[in-house]
Amino acid sequence: MEIPEIKIPIDLGKLFYIEKVSLFLEFDSKRRSPAISMPLIAERLLNSCSFASSISVEESSEMRCGLVRASISELVSLEELPVVAELNSGNPYRLSSTSHPLLCLIKELRNVQMHLSSIEMSESEKDMLLGNPDKPEDARKIVRRICFIDNLKLDQFESLRNYKKYSSSDFSEALEWFDSEQRRWGISELLRQAAYLYAESLSNLIDAKKS
Repeated sequence: MEIPEIKIPIDLGKLFYIEKVSLFLEFDSKRRSPAISMPLIAERLLNSCSFASSISVEESSEMRCGLVRASISELVSLEELPVVAELNSGNPYRLSSTSHPLLCLIKELRNVQMHLSSIEMSESEKDMLLGNPDKPEDARKIVRRICFIDNLKLDQFESLRNYKKYSSSDFSEALEWFDSEQRRWGISELLRQAAYLYAESLSNLIDAKKS
């Protein structure tokens, strides 16, 4: 039996579990600053995060779906910027080039929405503590709305042309992780994390080019 060649690896060792979220964008940390200092890159990263942050405050389910699509589209559109290719010696640098499970899934989720099906959104409420992590005694209890994609199914991705380029077991495990985390913390937080991760990867390219 012929074994399919894995052309897009997914590094499951990069999976992470969110323990806390920030109300503020985190692009100003040292490791992410090179990418965010480039205007063309910064514009789309910030737009992606802005759309993501608006999802949970939007009352209309249709608008939430539109904001998810907009956030993903802005992030994926970075792949097409000539300045990004220049950072990678003239070669495309896609979200999937990072091998990060979250970025690979975001890229293919964009393809699902563009070519196959629409997302459906649901919501829940999550009890949280709001405050400075260094002073937990001063935190106050809040209830936060959690919005998540409710129709994530593996068979949607299996219909994509790109799916055959992944290890099916790795993709399935990554999707299971993605679905669990978005239901715990909301799709907004995963979209912001995706922007941070891609910004960090681009910053690494910038640093390598300087050295």
